[in-house]
Parts: sequence; structure tokens; C-alpha cells
Amino acid sequence: MQPGRDSVVFHAASGPLSVYREDDGFRMDLPARTVSAVPTPPALSDALGIVPVESSSDGGNKGIPEDPVTGGAHCALVPFWAAKTGKVAFVAHQASAPGGDLVCRLVGDRVHLRGSCALYLDGHIELWSAPVPVPTRRREGR
Repeated sequence: MQPGRDSVVFHAASGPLSVYREDDGFRMDLPARTVSAVPTPPALSDALGIVPVESSSDGGNKGIPEDPVTGGAHCALVPFWAAKTGKVAFVAHQASAPGGDLVCRLVGDRVHLRGSCALYLDGHIELWSAPVPVPTRRREGR
């Protein structure tokens, strides 16, 4: 985000994705995703006594390196745990290398994710409207 700018909005297929600069990092406003619970196998619950919850996203088997912290996964985890616990705010830890921490809040049908980030690209993008070529028809016999 440019110095002096407090917010930016990205227009995506899921709707507007807003990012706000805050004193201790950035807050993203993303759409919540609906998930359904899958029963925990009884042997796992019995062996552990509890079911620990940590997030990790494995895009590696699709050739996609894992994000240190995957916002898309937390857009599903936050509503899921909000329904289970009755709470709307969570501190989340993504347990992958290098990993990271987020402050998560369910706000209606949106999820706010707040945390720190690292600059990975600095540049300038210019958008302009290019003329669209008009297809021509070839006549038979010519």
C-alpha cells in the first residue's frame, strides 16, 4: 500500500476485498465461507483425549507453495468455530513454515483478519483499454 494511503479495495469474483492499514499491521475484510463439520473418528478422539485445531494449507501437491498464513482458509475456519463456540473473535496460528498469527473476527457475513505482513513486490501497474480486433469473414472463392 502506498505511503499515506489507509486502505485499498480489490475487486474479485467473491466481491470487494478491502485492506486497511492499522497501527500494528493490516486488516483484511473478506467474505466468510460456509463449511460443514466432518465427524471426528472415535479412535482419534480417544487417542488424543481432545481434538487440537491448527490450520495448514497444502497447495504443494498442486504445485502451489503454501502461504505463510492462508486468509482463504481462515474465512472458513472463523465462521465454523464461531458457530461451535458462540464467540466471534479468535487468535489463530497457522502451523506451517514459516507460519504466522492472525487476529480474526466474524462480522456478519464477513471475516476480518488482522496481522503483520512483509513487502514482496514494489511496482507500478498501468491499465488502459486496448482496441478489440473485429473478426473478418472470408468470402468463398476468393
